[in-house]
Amino acid sequence: MDPTSLWFLLFMVLAGGTVAWYGDTLGSKLGKKRLTLFKLRPRKFAAMMTFIFGALGTLLTILILFSFSEPIRTWILEGNAARDRLVQTRSQLDAAEIKLTEANSRLATVEPKLTELGQEVTAKTNELITVKTQQQLLADKNANLGNRARELSGRIGNLTSQFKSVNLQLNKVQTERKQLDQQIKVAQGEKGRLTGDNADIQNENFRLTQEALKLERGLRDIQKELESVGNEYDQLKAASRQAEASFNERLTKFQTDLANADRELRQVRNSLNSERAALERFRLDTPNLLLKSAISRKNSMIYGVGDEVHRAVAPTGLELSEARDFVAKFMRDTRSQAQSRGADRTEEGEFAGLVMSVLQGKPVSPEDQQLALIQNLAGLTRPKVVRAIASLNTFQDEFVPIAIEAYDNILAFEANEVIFTIQVDGRKSYGEIAETINKALENDLPEVLVKNNVIPATGSARPFGELDSNRIFEIILEVKEYGRPARIQFLAAKDIYSVDKVSVTYRLRP
Repeated sequence: MDPTSLWFLLFMVLAGGTVAWYGDTLGSKLGKKRLTLFKLRPRKFAAMMTFIFGALGTLLTILILFSFSEPIRTWILEGNAARDRLVQTRSQLDAAEIKLTEANSRLATVEPKLTELGQEVTAKTNELITVKTQQQLLADKNANLGNRARELSGRIGNLTSQFKSVNLQLNKVQTERKQLDQQIKVAQGEKGRLTGDNADIQNENFRLTQEALKLERGLRDIQKELESVGNEYDQLKAASRQAEASFNERLTKFQTDLANADRELRQVRNSLNSERAALERFRLDTPNLLLKSAISRKNSMIYGVGDEVHRAVAPTGLELSEARDFVAKFMRDTRSQAQSRGADRTEEGEFAGLVMSVLQGKPVSPEDQQLALIQNLAGLTRPKVVRAIASLNTFQDEFVPIAIEAYDNILAFEANEVIFTIQVDGRKSYGEIAETINKALENDLPEVLVKNNVIPATGSARPFGELDSNRIFEIILEVKEYGRPARIQFLAAKDIYSVDKVSVTYRLRP
């Protein structure tokens, strides 16, 4: 049983006993004094006074409880209506607890994926380090090949010089040989007189012939070595070009994989931050929801939990003072938007604003939240979407408590990029074709947009913008006129970023 009920029963029993005892004592005293009023007998007068005192005592007890106990005051004034509102509020609390459980489940599924992506990024980083090490080794090898090529070029130059020198010596020897041949012919006429000189000349001629042959063999060896060095140099250049091309290809692949992993990691981190923020809001809203369980909700609801109140895009390169001005204007616009929806000034604040939050188990004041947002927006390298969302169900003429979220304003679709494709049959009736197209636009399109980081305006009947009904009717007519199965490709009419409303066009394909 509720402690309040026990306290109420105990107080009523004690108060009833006290009133009965004092009433009996008063009646006895009046009876002994034999007082009378309006010609009543003393006994009747004593009984009447006892009744009046008992009634006044009970009335005083009820007034005391009415003044000091809010639950009893609510029960006396509203009765079953208060109980019905309590049941409704408890239903809302149960729904909030279910959402909290779902958020915890989603958080539990997202965190392993974040860990896995972190490990993948680490592995890709290690692979990139390995590739850079290989690049350094290839650079060192290329440097060594360059040194070897320069050394071979020097050897080629030396061999070329030697070749020229040997060639000159060979020409000189051939010239000397011709001169000796002429001397032999002259000496043959004087054979008898110059027999000894002829033998010396022949020996000299033999020696010169052997030296010429030796020089010719050396020249051929030098030419072969020169050809071998040239081939080796060409092979080294080809191997260097092949190694550099292979390294560049692997480096490009690793950089692409790393960029994809980094993009997926950012998306998961954004999703995780959103889930954590929702979890913190649910934890903060639970006591507020309990506190408001006894308050009457007679006005219409203007914002549900998580509904978007206002959004804006923070540009890049903001200085600290510019970021402060941006946040101040954003808060003014948020209050103005809440006022236009029916919010009012209360003791909690003016129309809409930040409230006390809890981050990692620690309370965070509205001023600290606003300062953290300013510091986050200062010096941005890419634009961010700043959203103010309702952190509690809010009714007309109430203050709107908000939380602020910031996401990267990512290019989701380029102009003329296909967003999604559906199959239609032009042989069917107009109604069936319209049903197929509307079903795809209502179910498939939002799923594709959210998957590609387009941020919906939560709480709006058309969170991604309004599609032109005339354009849809035009599509239906064109499909029916086509008269056979076809594909409808929905394309981005312009560049679509995370903050943008969706603008699409289409084309019909067989």
